[in-house]
Amino acid sequence: MTDSLKFCAHYSRPEIELLRPPARAALVSIRDPGSRRPAYEIDQWPDLLELEFHDITSEEPRDEAWWQSWAKQGYLVPCRENALSICQFVRQHWDRSIIVHCEMGLSRSAAVCEVLVGLGWAYQSTRSEGRRLANRRLVHLLQREFASSK
Repeated sequence: MTDSLKFCAHYSRPEIELLRPPARAALVSIRDPGSRRPAYEIDQWPDLLELEFHDITSEEPRDEAWWQSWAKQGYLVPCRENALSICQFVRQHWDRSIIVHCEMGLSRSAAVCEVLVGLGWAYQSTRSEGRRLANRRLVHLLQREFASSK
């Protein structure tokens, strides 16, 4: 992994637990609500944002009532507050690499990388699926939040 370039990469929970933090990298840790924190050393990641929400997504545009139906079933749906937290964190670490992880390293973390690539980060592929499984709702929320905070 190159440390000299501003890049983004996404990992699963088991992968992030084994990763040696790249120099000058910040970590966005996304886990399912109520799940245990990954077994990474907090002092290895001094710049860390921890979030908890479920991986609820849809390829088709949905109205807010559809998303709230998931919330009524006890799920924490990706929401504007999550996107705002990520946006603020990224802006604080604009000149650094951003590492993102979620449970499987396929959807929520890929969504953050999808948006970061659009903002100028180099993408470091960590899996064959790349970003094609990115959580579309989270991508939309992040794009909207970054656009409104210019």
